[in-house]
Amino acid sequence: MHHMDEGQILVVSGGDDGSLAFLLANSSTTDAGMETSYAYPPIIVTRTHASAVTACAILTSCSRIFILTSGNDEWVRLWEIIPHLSTTAMDPSNPLEIKRLQKIKTNVADVSSMAVFREIDDGKASRVLLCGVGMEVIRVEWEQDGI
Repeated sequence: MHHMDEGQILVVSGGDDGSLAFLLANSSTTDAGMETSYAYPPIIVTRTHASAVTACAILTSCSRIFILTSGNDEWVRLWEIIPHLSTTAMDPSNPLEIKRLQKIKTNVADVSSMAVFREIDDGKASRVLLCGVGMEVIRVEWEQDGI
C-alpha cells in the first residue's frame, strides 16, 4: 500500500494465477458507501510471473514509484508505476502506466516475503532481502541503461 499525493492510496496485490492487481482508493471515507471509496476500477496485469505471485513490495525514489514482485518461478521483477491522476491529463480508463523495468533471477525457492533496505549509490539502487526456502540479498537498480 502506498499513499499517493492526490489523496489516494495505491494497493497492489498478487494472485495465484501470476497476475498483479492495482487498485486506487480514496484515502478519506465517506458515508456514501463503498462504491465511492474506489477512485478507479481495479487494473489487472496478467502473466506477470509464470506461477503464483508470492511477495510484493512498494518503494519510492525521487518521487518515482516502484513495485518489486516475486513468484514461485524464482524471478524478482521490478516495475515502475507512473500515475496519470491530474485532471488535465487524466484518461479514466488508464490512471496508471505500468512498466516492467527488469527481472532478476534468485536462488531462493518459494519466496514468501521481501524487505527493501535503504537506497544505495545516490538513490539509484536498493538491496532487497528475499526469504523463502533460504534467504538472499539482491541488488535492484532502477537507474541503468537510461531507465
